[in-house]
Amino acid sequence: MTERSSEGGIQPAHARAGKHREPIGRRPSRHRSASQRARKTDDLDLLIGKRLRERRILLAITQEDLARRIGLSFQQLQKYEVGENRISAARLFKLSEILEVPITWFFRPFMGRREP
Repeated sequence: MTERSSEGGIQPAHARAGKHREPIGRRPSRHRSASQRARKTDDLDLLIGKRLRERRILLAITQEDLARRIGLSFQQLQKYEVGENRISAARLFKLSEILEVPITWFFRPFMGRREP
């Protein structure tokens, strides 16, 4: 068996075999795990975002200021407020501290309701 060489020397085995290698990094979307596919927002995320925005405005805090205080971009905070992105429990806890409300305040309209 003969080795093929290029101007730079001997080619790696995957190049000789003609195999395509996937780049390292993000996997294609068809290979997402079940937990990643389940991360769609729902009515509760919309409610939490709405309540977040209401409280922020009530306290006269700008999106930029609140985002800076929690370590986010204002664009990310905006996505939370419109329910486009889901807020993690840890981040919601920090927001409740900054906005001076108990964490349950974000869920009040949903409390006592049962899902069908």
